[in-house]
Amino acid sequence: MRDAVRLSARRNVVQYRRKRITPEAPSKERRPMPTTGADSMYFSSKDETTHRERYERLLARYEAGEDEPELAAACYVLAYPGIYEAIPDGRTGGNPFTWYWGPYDTTLERRTESEAVGGLPPGLRQLVRAAAELYAGRPLFFDLAAAVRDWDADMTAAFAQTIALRRGESRR
Repeated sequence: MRDAVRLSARRNVVQYRRKRITPEAPSKERRPMPTTGADSMYFSSKDETTHRERYERLLARYEAGEDEPELAAACYVLAYPGIYEAIPDGRTGGNPFTWYWGPYDTTLERRTESEAVGGLPPGLRQLVRAAAELYAGRPLFFDLAAAVRDWDADMTAAFAQTIALRRGESRR
């Protein structure tokens, strides 16, 4: 009899927990950002005018259309102060990340990052890696834990803006 009572009580607790813990289905509706336009976008406080101008220039260079949010996100990060200056001349090719890749490593059986990426300070390197993953649509070298450790408030805000651009929520 005691076992039956315990079993019954246990079932009630499990059912209660399931009902309480079961998450609601997430809404598939995408919420737009409250405002749009270049004035509402975040640009680095380190050099806002230059960041904005470089972003617009890169968008025009790569002919980024409204239906290419991954390209807009890439251009935004590559225009960031400290990153733009590190891109080697002549290595920008047909897409924004031609300069990102180094030689193929036969022991790792994959391409490595270029010396230009390796030469960036850790925070900027993680920002470039995040943008490369958002552009490629697959995991590469980005490490969120390292980014949290290395980013200051300005880089964190730039990352949030990059995510918004990639999701197509903000453009110019």
